Amino acid sequence: MERVLIANRGEIASRLSRTLKKMGFYTVGLATNWDINLPYVHDLDAIKYVATDNVSEVFLNPSFLVGTAGEFSCKYIHPGYGFLAENFEFFEACGSGGITVIGPPKEAVRDLGSKLKLKEVCEKLQVPTLKEISVEKDNLAGLLPVIIKGSDTGGGRGMRIVKSLSELETLLESAQQEVKSFGGGRVFCEPYLENVKHIEIQVIVDKRGNVTALFERDCSVQRNFQKVVEETPCPTLSESLRNSLRECAIRIASSLKHHSIYTYEFLVQGDNFYLSEINTRLQVEHTVTEELYMIDLVEIQTLISVCPEYVVDTTFDRVRESSIQLRLYAEDTSSFKPSSGYVQELEFNVMPSRLELTYKGGNFVSPFYDPMIAKIIETGSSRGECVKNLKDVLENVTVSGIETNLEFLLWVLNNQSFLNGDYTTSLPSSFRTIKKNKQKDTGTLPYEEKNEMPEHVSPVLGCVSRIQKKDGTVQKGEPVLFIESMKILHPVFANKAGTIELLVNEGDVVKKGQLLFRVT
Repeated sequence: MERVLIANRGEIASRLSRTLKKMGFYTVGLATNWDINLPYVHDLDAIKYVATDNVSEVFLNPSFLVGTAGEFSCKYIHPGYGFLAENFEFFEACGSGGITVIGPPKEAVRDLGSKLKLKEVCEKLQVPTLKEISVEKDNLAGLLPVIIKGSDTGGGRGMRIVKSLSELETLLESAQQEVKSFGGGRVFCEPYLENVKHIEIQVIVDKRGNVTALFERDCSVQRNFQKVVEETPCPTLSESLRNSLRECAIRIASSLKHHSIYTYEFLVQGDNFYLSEINTRLQVEHTVTEELYMIDLVEIQTLISVCPEYVVDTTFDRVRESSIQLRLYAEDTSSFKPSSGYVQELEFNVMPSRLELTYKGGNFVSPFYDPMIAKIIETGSSRGECVKNLKDVLENVTVSGIETNLEFLLWVLNNQSFLNGDYTTSLPSSFRTIKKNKQKDTGTLPYEEKNEMPEHVSPVLGCVSRIQKKDGTVQKGEPVLFIESMKILHPVFANKAGTIELLVNEGDVVKKGQLLFRVT
């Protein structure tokens, strides 16, 4: 029985193991001190426990992963998504160690991992993209608003909206630090488009160059540039625009000829569209495509990687009418900041069509991982049926001990714009406005909304990622240090000018509300 090391954790490790074991593979996984009691450790055939709190030593360490694969006689590694799933050095290390990555060839990661290189490919093939803008102040005058992006990072990492030149320096510093924490690479700017649809196309390419493009996914409900609700198909996309997006994706895929499964992400505004990026990994929202077609994308991805003779079906038939996925996150919905802590209870008294769990009751949601608790997927004979069933699921879920976005998800399902299908990426801002007005009425506005700078305390449970001002004087509003929590960097600013007294060191784990420094 051939062995696969699953170089990931949580719900994706469980999901990968389910398919790989069905295919006859023996699955090996990894767990740190934060993972010991999580559901996924029971879903694999073997687990290597690593007694560390530092996840970068495990899931972000190519040499450790290759060494572990050798230790367990694993011929293959599946990276899932996140961590090193789109890291070229990881793919090179696997190749040097004689390990096959279930996923794209390393050349695809190199060619498509950079958003800036992708712009060059698109220009040659006459595929529309947004123009790159240099981040210097002189170049941005008259072009605001713009968005800062990391060229080589995904998942919303490093993205910041710049609306005035006065905030450029702070936002740029924050973006650069976040990008550095998730693989490095340069940052650049693009025009920022408001009220757009975020539409993506799932593309499959076999080793013989056969290409197929499946129905689109609408991923427009986002906060912090991360998706929260995804559905397929998009309820308002015209057939002509759908065909144009698929044609663009197929044209690029046919030109590059990289095998595996890919996700082509577009920004759509009216009849105009722009290719934003190509993800070479499995996507969190792959579930809805699987449910619509009743296929297994992990199985297809694996067959393409391990079976040279495998030929992809280019005539997939849609079996269901609609599928919608909700991401249940550990976060404070008044600010969409992540929230760590113990999940005392998590019970689904009404079960959805499909449920993928990272945590269960009694588990601790660590500040060092993504804050997603569960993926809730409903599939049916109509979009209305899916929405109705999802409401029933959410209204009957029991979750306690930790803040979640349950209120926000229910709000989305009852929002008229969402029900009409014409919602855009601006939808969460409407929720924030409603939430802010309620807090005004009760006098419970958070300090960010009051435009007041609090004492110099940590806004979240997390790790001191970088100290920018280690001694000397500081100006009011200047960032002093950054707290990393659940893959997001939170700058902490000085609330007045003066001399700094630091109370923490880089690498320290700090509690929410803990005093970090004084200014006198």
